[in-house]
Amino acid sequence: MKALFDTNVVIDYLVQRQPFYDSARNLLQRVLAGEIGGVISAGTVTDIYYIVAKHIGTEQAVNTIKDLVEVLEITDTKASDIEEALKLDFPDFEDAVQCAVAIRLKVDYIFTRNVKDFQRSPVAVISPAAYLEQG
Repeated sequence: MKALFDTNVVIDYLVQRQPFYDSARNLLQRVLAGEIGGVISAGTVTDIYYIVAKHIGTEQAVNTIKDLVEVLEITDTKASDIEEALKLDFPDFEDAVQCAVAIRLKVDYIFTRNVKDFQRSPVAVISPAAYLEQG
């Protein structure tokens, strides 16, 4: 099973944001165990760095990114993803780009806490907590 991790899920883990940390940690542990193929877009990495650096400082944020790329596959955002995102007509363009990347990669799920923002997604979208409740 392969899943695209939305920015908020990764940040929940990295800054131990409550009450979402445990679910995010559990998903990433499943990636480490090989149960889930975890993917994030390259654009997500820059967003993560920017936000995490505010919480833990730039040096630690760089080290965190180094660790992150050992766990999650990083995929490019292509021009075709931008074109697809424009067609999706999402209220939030960043979410549309995430969805377009997920479509191209043919992932099984998009993991996000903002499920409502992905209502128009042709890819299954689920929160970490809801996925984990399924077993």
